[in-house]
Amino acid sequence: MRIVFILAFVVACFAGCKKKEKATMEINGKVTDNANGAGISGASVKIYYKPYQNGVYVSSYSLLTTASTDASGNYSFNVEKPNTDGLKFVVEASAYFPGEKIVNPDNISTSSANTQNFSIDASGTLAIHIKNTTPIASDDFIQFQTTGLNYSCSICCGSSPIQKFGMTVDTSFSCMRYANRYIYYNYIKTKAAVTTVVNDSVYLPAGTTVNLDIFY
Repeated sequence: MRIVFILAFVVACFAGCKKKEKATMEINGKVTDNANGAGISGASVKIYYKPYQNGVYVSSYSLLTTASTDASGNYSFNVEKPNTDGLKFVVEASAYFPGEKIVNPDNISTSSANTQNFSIDASGTLAIHIKNTTPIASDDFIQFQTTGLNYSCSICCGSSPIQKFGMTVDTSFSCMRYANRYIYYNYIKTKAAVTTVVNDSVYLPAGTTVNLDIFY
């Protein structure tokens, strides 16, 4: 009986230990430049989750873990899978717009590796200077706008045209745009009842500020 009791105790302890084991999730992936597909070194990849507290999932995300990409843009996680109803991946890199992805935790396996790749856009600054250098009359007019891709952020270049009237126009502003590509723009100017339309472009490298002078 004593031997049976000891065996039963050992089995119960083993079962208890097994129950306490936490499932881990292995996540691998690559962060690349959306314009040319090159891997981005030193990017930060963060996983956020919605904690389970007092019988409910909270609405806000908490940071679970962080990794950095290697020289080729690869990253990996091996972390305990939390009890959550939402996982959020956030990718950040210098001179790039951040990337974000919401992932259903049910789609993350704990028995095999998971792949989550990200492609983010390089950013640059366009410094625009619009000036009426040869004023003629008070009805001098110019309309300027960038075209093509526009990023939806508070400091990004919008697609709405900028219109200015008068002889003393001299204004400057800066905004963010997708970089490592040509930025297309156009402007329409009217002086002495003559209207001219100009279409042009400027190349914007990542992490730089390019000055664009519109003198008319």
